[in-house]
Amino acid sequence: MFDETSKKLVVSQENIDLLTAEISELTASEKMKVSELHLEKQLRLRSEGKEREERHERVALSAQMAAMTKEHAVTEAKLKAENEATERLWQDKFDTTKRVLLEKDNMLSYVKETVTGLEGECSGLKNALNEKKSHADAHIVGENGKLQGENNILKERLLDIEKRSSSLGATF
Repeated sequence: MFDETSKKLVVSQENIDLLTAEISELTASEKMKVSELHLEKQLRLRSEGKEREERHERVALSAQMAAMTKEHAVTEAKLKAENEATERLWQDKFDTTKRVLLEKDNMLSYVKETVTGLEGECSGLKNALNEKKSHADAHIVGENGKLQGENNILKERLLDIEKRSSSLGATF
């Protein structure tokens, strides 16, 4: 019986040793799995943190882009309004200058006509005085001078109109 009990004891001891080894393996395996799970948990937390951080950065960048786009639109509208105002101002100045030039041109034409008429009259009177004709002849010569003056005025107007039409045709 003692042998049998010893054998049982040896078998039990071997079973205990096997179970102890198996428990040790399972414990080591469990520790390794817990360690892996802990590492995986830390990595997941880091990943989630980075993902939240990137999401916040994207939101911030989107807000910044929207603000910059709005600012750009406001600046563009302001510059466009300033450009239109400047263009209107220059157009007004151009129109005023053009009007003044036309008035001066008309005045110059009138003065040229007057000078031409007076030169014609003067020429007629000189002819009358130089020839010392009778009073009736002098009157006819004076009238002739006036007619020559008017003729010269009409010629001058014709030349002036031709110049204007050619300059207006070339300018516009």
